[in-house]
Amino acid sequence: MTAAAIAPAPSRRLGSSRIGSVIRLYFANPMTIAVTPFIVLAAIFLLNLAIWAIVVISSPGKTDFAEGFSYSGSTAWIFFYMAVVAIQAMNNTFRLALGYGATRRDFSLGSSVVFVAMSAVFTATITVLGLLERATNGWGLQGRMFTPVYFGENWGERIAVIFCLFLFFTFTGSAFGSVFVRWGRNGLLIFGGILLAIVVLAGLVIALLDAWSAFGRWLDASLPLGLALWSLVPTAVFAVAGFLILRGATPKS
Repeated sequence: MTAAAIAPAPSRRLGSSRIGSVIRLYFANPMTIAVTPFIVLAAIFLLNLAIWAIVVISSPGKTDFAEGFSYSGSTAWIFFYMAVVAIQAMNNTFRLALGYGATRRDFSLGSSVVFVAMSAVFTATITVLGLLERATNGWGLQGRMFTPVYFGENWGERIAVIFCLFLFFTFTGSAFGSVFVRWGRNGLLIFGGILLAIVVLAGLVIALLDAWSAFGRWLDASLPLGLALWSLVPTAVFAVAGFLILRGATPKS
């Protein structure tokens, strides 16, 4: 009876150990998941600095650039790139993780922990850079790469928006990564085509209902925090879809 009562404990420890191993595998090659995204972010920032300097130097007599620069969409590139990172990381890690004895459930849970942690780290990074941007009057050029209007005007809202966006793009990337691991390039193309068809169909339905004006009003009223919170719904859908797709994947898929 005593042996039966304590038997589940080693199993739980073993499961936790496998999840930890999956997490460590992701960071075994930090270039893909940790180093390159920061290099991309730095490159985008330096390019923006050059553009701001060109605009300021080319506009003698003009002193207010903050409003125009506040509509910069340059930060969007790092969000899209994080989706690519998620795809690459899953493809590089899945077969190795299973080879070390991790189950597909362990791999999915470990991957989710990594993606949430990545989202938190990059949210903190962009928030700190935003604070520096404000403190230096846009790096001395009134630039606004890390505090654009799309993130909101107070810091609590910005942190929530940025974090939700990173979650959305990383888990979207993880769903695409799961498709690639299971069905390869053709599956990736088909999956992307299905998602595109869904978006086009949704636009067609809105058009048939003559609801674009109402949709525009809702969009305007929801920006930016409302939309960021709504993005958690497709984020959860992509996370679950990725897990279900991986259940049928094999190391030789």
